Amino acid sequence: MIRVLRLLRVAAGSDRDLLDRYARNRDDGAFEALVRRHGAGVWAACVRLAGRDAEDAFQAVFLTLSRKAGTVTGSLPAWLHAVTRRVAANLRRTARRRSEVEAAARGPDAVSEDVGPREGLALLDEELSRLPEPYRAVLIVCCLEGRSRDEAAEQLGWSGGQVKGRLERAREMLRVRLARRGVELGGPLLAAAVTGPAPVRAGPPSAAAVTLTDGVIRAMTIQKFKLAAAVLTTCVGVAIAGGVALRAQPVAPLPTPPAPNGATKRPPENRAGALGPQDKENPAPGEQADESARKVKELRKERMAALKELTDITLGLYKNARASYDEALDARLLLLQAELDVAEKESDRVALYKETVTTLKQYEEYADTRVKAGRGTVAAVLKLKAKRLEIEIALEQAKAKGVKEGK
Repeated sequence: MIRVLRLLRVAAGSDRDLLDRYARNRDDGAFEALVRRHGAGVWAACVRLAGRDAEDAFQAVFLTLSRKAGTVTGSLPAWLHAVTRRVAANLRRTARRRSEVEAAARGPDAVSEDVGPREGLALLDEELSRLPEPYRAVLIVCCLEGRSRDEAAEQLGWSGGQVKGRLERAREMLRVRLARRGVELGGPLLAAAVTGPAPVRAGPPSAAAVTLTDGVIRAMTIQKFKLAAAVLTTCVGVAIAGGVALRAQPVAPLPTPPAPNGATKRPPENRAGALGPQDKENPAPGEQADESARKVKELRKERMAALKELTDITLGLYKNARASYDEALDARLLLLQAELDVAEKESDRVALYKETVTTLKQYEEYADTRVKAGRGTVAAVLKLKAKRLEIEIALEQAKAKGVKEGK
């Protein structure tokens, strides 16, 4: 009885309370409470999205949570659903060849399964992932995990009225989205989306689950770097626009107040280099523009450092077949654009284009090696080649422009 009471006390509270306790104190009881609370919903999503690999996917989702609990923001059910979709996508990518071999072995006379309900479930998760986070969370908790509104309110930290209103709006939004794709949101679809209890596994996680977890965490890190690069790019644009606007503003002279009794008041002498207190508080537009230019320079430097690290990470993952060529290519092109933004001379741009062409040739070689090993596609090689040729065209144009400027 004492143990039961202790478990009930541990399980009490919102998801955020349990997450904070686990992230701060590594409270195993809090983590077990989260697994018990969300295990059925995650397991159902794994069965829908990962099929026979559902058990490995289920372990990978909660392994990811154990490692990234301190970084979870917003609704935990929505976060777990996003991680489940990412894990399932990785599984589908690595299992594609195995499925093709099995399909060929069955032969043309093999009886195919009815894919109608499975397609409906796939569309359910796809459209669910596109809903705003509060609506996604309340649908997962109430419709897929089967909790009452009161339980959902305690779990999500909302009021009963918020749960009721958001659930009604979320159902209508999902119904409209699915109807556009020819799927009816009703009891049969939601019932098919719910499965039995999650499996109980004693001992350490499987090797496949650990590999999946590492891949998901790497992908989350890359996404974080991409987001940081986008934010830095936006800040640079805003700072440049601010500096240009300040330089373009004319400096209007301050009006001279009339002197008493009609007397003409002499303006005070302006000693060179002397600044009054008001001048220090309100710097001249030129000084503000200089400060903006200095900040732009610092932001560009920080942006380039982040992109260089992102490029190194994605290239290493690509060489080890743990990232796609798209991710490696995107990172390298983002870095090139950042370097071109700070290049002052055409000769500098020419050097940057040359370096990028050399790098993309190496990427082509990696892609070609993967094709020969049966682990890549010719399409990847051709896309890298096309992008490399595009950079070579820009290189020749920069060379011609440099010759014209030299004349």
